[in-house]
Amino acid sequence: MIKVVTLAIVCFGVTVGSVRAEPVLVQSGAEWGQGWVFHHETGCWVATAKHVMATDSAVIVGPDERQATVSPSGIYRSPNLDIALLKLQGPLADQCPNSLIGDSKLDPLLDRINRQNGQLDIERRSGGMQDKNVVANGVGYARAAFLGKSDTDPTIRIEPRDRENWLAETDSGSPVLFVESQAAITGIPIGIVTEVKSLGDRQVITVIRMDAVRHFLEQTIPHAPQFQSISSTGRKLAGISGSTVDSNCGPDNLLRQGPACGWKARRESANQPIAITIDLGSPVSNISAIHIKVANNSAPGGFVVSTPLQEHNAQAAERRCALPSGQHEISCPVGLRESRYIRVAVDDDQVELIDIEPLISAASRWPQQDPPEPATQPIGQPALSKTTGRPHK
Repeated sequence: MIKVVTLAIVCFGVTVGSVRAEPVLVQSGAEWGQGWVFHHETGCWVATAKHVMATDSAVIVGPDERQATVSPSGIYRSPNLDIALLKLQGPLADQCPNSLIGDSKLDPLLDRINRQNGQLDIERRSGGMQDKNVVANGVGYARAAFLGKSDTDPTIRIEPRDRENWLAETDSGSPVLFVESQAAITGIPIGIVTEVKSLGDRQVITVIRMDAVRHFLEQTIPHAPQFQSISSTGRKLAGISGSTVDSNCGPDNLLRQGPACGWKARRESANQPIAITIDLGSPVSNISAIHIKVANNSAPGGFVVSTPLQEHNAQAAERRCALPSGQHEISCPVGLRESRYIRVAVDDDQVELIDIEPLISAASRWPQQDPPEPATQPIGQPALSKTTGRPHK
């Protein structure tokens, strides 16, 4: 007998035609769940809840019905967290979305979300079995409120803003995104759903933080990306936001070789960050990171970077990179992109930007050997429950 599986479809406030991010449907044996597909170096990966991986294989369905498979050697289960990393093979991997794994340190962003009651979206891809094949039907999202961070493990708690957006069992592994603004088309991944508990008329969702997922990835796949710079010929300013503090230290200095100072700027209003857009002169392929440097007397919390192909593309994905305390430069990964414009917004009221430099990947292909076995060093407390709240068997 062939078992037909029909997934429960949750009413998410809006179903969008253009994908805001890249959640994927994950099917492993009898288990169904969600996951976050992302590009790491030259490989395509999915992060999902470990309990979704009931077997040592899986079928992954992403945008445009593109599918991927996972072999036993491509599954990496965290020994201490309810997280699994899947290395993809197939059409979805060949055209891997430009989604990223997220920041290495989320605390500054989470604190800002808490202060500003920031908008969170839980994203998932609906689907099921049809004619013995796994199919996906589109992407929806549910608005959620931030409840707080755990002091004992790398998790946060959130809750849907209304009962219509409660999660189902098949939503385990769903990515949670912070949406920077109402006009944003994509968001910043902050975690993966691993547990849901219904408490009367409330539903409390446990989310493993994406910086913990990234930490496990970097322990498991310790291949550091290699970057190289590109020619600066033909670059010009395409736009700025913020006022120049010193007329000798204007934004044009970021296009010159060896100026006495960078761009000294300050924020003009609370709703308008310091930002600069640079036109590279023509499209550049395989941009992997944006290197940003500030003066020693500047200490911004971080940057929001986008790399659109067209100047006024409002759908360009944004990437937030926190600047570690005491550091003055950072290479902010953006995935492998073809871009002509670089936009950098600064998380501070005043700054001196010294350099903004696009970098392309110097690696030609993914290493042929399999990555090493996952590290066993604890990252946090285990969270081995399904989204029903029952202990994982």
